[in-house]
Amino acid sequence: MHFFQQILRDLHIKHTVPYARTLFDERQNSNSFLGIKQMLEHYGLKINAIHIQSEEDLEYPCVCLYAGVFRVLKSAPEDFSRISAGTALIITDRGAASEPHYFLHRVQIAIRFVLPVVAVAAMIFLAILSFLLSGSDPFDWHKLALFILGCSGTYFSWKTVAKECSGSCHDVLDSSASKLLGIFSLSVIGLSYFITGIIIELFVPSLRDIQAIISCIALIMPVWSLSYQAFVLRAWCRNCVGVQLSLILIFATELLLGHINPRLIALLPALEAISLYIIIFFICNKIYELAAMQKKYPKDLVANYLELLKDSSTMEKTIAAGKQYDTTDASTLVIANPEAEKELLILISPFCEHCKVLFLNLKEKISSAVLNEYRIKIIFADEPAGLPVSGAAICEYYLHGPQGFIDFMSKWYTGSHSIVKYRKQFAGYKLSTEYNEELARQKEWIRSHNISGTPMMFVESHRISFFLLESLIVQNN
Repeated sequence: MHFFQQILRDLHIKHTVPYARTLFDERQNSNSFLGIKQMLEHYGLKINAIHIQSEEDLEYPCVCLYAGVFRVLKSAPEDFSRISAGTALIITDRGAASEPHYFLHRVQIAIRFVLPVVAVAAMIFLAILSFLLSGSDPFDWHKLALFILGCSGTYFSWKTVAKECSGSCHDVLDSSASKLLGIFSLSVIGLSYFITGIIIELFVPSLRDIQAIISCIALIMPVWSLSYQAFVLRAWCRNCVGVQLSLILIFATELLLGHINPRLIALLPALEAISLYIIIFFICNKIYELAAMQKKYPKDLVANYLELLKDSSTMEKTIAAGKQYDTTDASTLVIANPEAEKELLILISPFCEHCKVLFLNLKEKISSAVLNEYRIKIIFADEPAGLPVSGAAICEYYLHGPQGFIDFMSKWYTGSHSIVKYRKQFAGYKLSTEYNEELARQKEWIRSHNISGTPMMFVESHRISFFLLESLIVQNN
């Protein structure tokens, strides 16, 4: 359970989980005392923020940072030393604290829960009705199935167009095979196909026979795409798989419930269907191009920005503006320039796409010796599944030194991402005292500083954007 939801529960405030999660995610300062104070006041509580120096300063109930986690204290804790000195939020009046529009939100949750049940009941009703009317005008299940599958394909195609996924999805969506002739996005082509199919089913029934034949031709895409992902890229895009499954199910529906018959092909309807596809594709592609242009930076923005940061005083002010952390005991994994005076600490996760880009860029810069001014250290975010990747990487560091660590992580980020393989490799290491101490050190540092999210970059203990790695390079050159 999220700590903010736990706070609401401990204070017995009427709330719904979706609303609490949305309220928390939409705020930039939600992971701070000020943010928590503002959110609780949003629920109708009256709160007084105080500075605490001793146990006598506290009143209960209150919200404190206890053992590295924001939590509600209803009475004096057994170990006051576990409270981080600084700030506490005293609940002065709970009154009738409740979520705004609480009952409306409960009704919305109930509707979302009931809707699948109602949908299944509706399908059963239509099936019974179709059976009862089989002697007159039976329900058109063929049309309904194609409409649902068309909507499903449109949804997944739109997700691929917008690239609304993470991890290995981008290995597929950013590959050279994601464009036809290197020009047209296959995601846009798929989106156009499904939209056109829906239009034909709803408004142009005369083209249904041609659409059924086209669904056979479209079967080429699932065969090619799934094979390419499995055997060439060795990476999977969940949304791409959703698109391909929709194409396969549309073909199966046409085969089982439709009328796939090559004899029904006529020149004029075929040209009409092709013309409709071209028009829809042209519209979708233009919208896609316009949207892509809006996301691009102005041509000279990055160059001018890096040029600005060549001024050492500007770069120093940028670094000093970042929140300061005590990174002394964060990590002992020094992967480059151990004698350098300045420190560059990077927090990464093996399962973060941005971490992949950052690490591979960092490896290149280490090889070209453009960051010799910095002692470069690595720390890992918490990893599930028994630490197979980060744990093995730490072992490689102690067995084969910094270069062994860099080679291992490079292989992980550019490889097949087979977690089973790395779990077996990790199981083969003899875990040393150094490894256990390093793992405990990193976990304790992350916990004590309440760190979450990757990647992060700390220059001289100041947290700055990982995008500024290029700025450090520019300054040193």
